[in-house]
Amino acid sequence: LAPDGTLGVVTWDGASRRLVLLERAPGATAFRRTTVTVCDGTSGLFLAWTPAGWIFVYDEVKPAPLGRWSWELAVLWPGPKAMGRAPYRRGVLSAADVPLAGLRGVVAGGSLYVLELRDGLRLLATPLP
Repeated sequence: LAPDGTLGVVTWDGASRRLVLLERAPGATAFRRTTVTVCDGTSGLFLAWTPAGWIFVYDEVKPAPLGRWSWELAVLWPGPKAMGRAPYRRGVLSAADVPLAGLRGVVAGGSLYVLELRDGLRLLATPLP
């Protein structure tokens, strides 16, 4: 929930390989739909509001050398606003040769904390932009 009361929901559309942000302003009856990014194999999502805008945490599978696969846990941060919406910057919080089994996130004290479950449980932390 944004401070102005806008409800945000993020979903992954496997058919189009896109993360989609659905936003509904207070009093509105319909959601506005925005493509956030293109990605493959997403199984975990986290969305949070920050003073800079929405941040997205998600996992995706990427090809790696020698016919292997890498599973990345990525974050999209809002970048500086040019015209209209802010462009997003992508960062990788972690990468492994095993898929993500689950994630939970929280924004607190100026940082993003993500609890990552793969073959073990790990707490990741990074300052907000």
